[in-house]
Amino acid sequence: GENLLGYKIFESRISGFFGKEIVLGSFLIKILPILTWLIFYSNFDLKKTKKNLIIFFSFYIICIFLTTERTSFGLTIIFYILIIFFIKPLRRIFFIPLPVLLVFIMLISYFDIGKIDVTNQVFKKTFNQITNQYFAKNDDKEQTDIDFKSKKDDIKKNILIFSKNHTGHYQLSFELFKKNPVFGVGPKGFRHYCRGVDYDPDIGICSTHPHNFLVQITSETGLIGLFCYCLFIIFIIVKLFRSYKINNLSNDKFSLMIISIGLLINLFPFLPSGNFFNNWISIINYYFFGIYFYNYNKVFNK
Repeated sequence: GENLLGYKIFESRISGFFGKEIVLGSFLIKILPILTWLIFYSNFDLKKTKKNLIIFFSFYIICIFLTTERTSFGLTIIFYILIIFFIKPLRRIFFIPLPVLLVFIMLISYFDIGKIDVTNQVFKKTFNQITNQYFAKNDDKEQTDIDFKSKKDDIKKNILIFSKNHTGHYQLSFELFKKNPVFGVGPKGFRHYCRGVDYDPDIGICSTHPHNFLVQITSETGLIGLFCYCLFIIFIIVKLFRSYKINNLSNDKFSLMIISIGLLINLFPFLPSGNFFNNWISIINYYFFGIYFYNYNKVFNK
């Protein structure tokens, strides 16, 4: 029910020393690429530290899972898979934590360990939100004569983008984008619009931001911002594969590839996210840019 420093679970969520700011999982995934990057930047002896690193990254992914932050957990899985694929010296170090995580999930589910039902919040809740609670509502109903066609149509109608709220945010963002498709409504314009209508829009659902980088950049900076965002992601991906094809096994090469993967994770367009213009998120993103161009120059501009 509390961690070693006495910080208690807040609203069925583990947030540690962040307290009421439930961002522990988000913080951990955002700094994970830098921690991984340090392995090569600091010239770790992988042979001597391999076991310790396996233990560390096993606990790391378990900790993110326990925060019940589903986007952070999903991005962590993606990060581990990309590291296994691209970074050969770290394959074993990042592969072993995945079956360890699976065993951990099975154990806490079977023995009902802990003050909160993490697996329910991460998996079952996500499924119910995407399907608009369709299966949860119909669990207890006895169905003798099932019309499979109508049931299939009902399921299709109830499929949402992550949840009802997320879908509503995206609908409102699209409406704002249509008002000014070239330049958008301005950074943090989504929030200002919602305040202007007392958080009661005609279409969609209001919030402080749209909860998705791609949607936010499109609605708040228009096609110009979207073009820059997509161009930068394409640039990173192209350079990542170019780095991968370089034959040498230098630390500079692996450092650039890790920070490239980290940038892709931090700017990932297809999952819910925080506010792109938020202060602490911006600090981490621009810190990544600095490290990226530092390593880029060492690899490509020698």
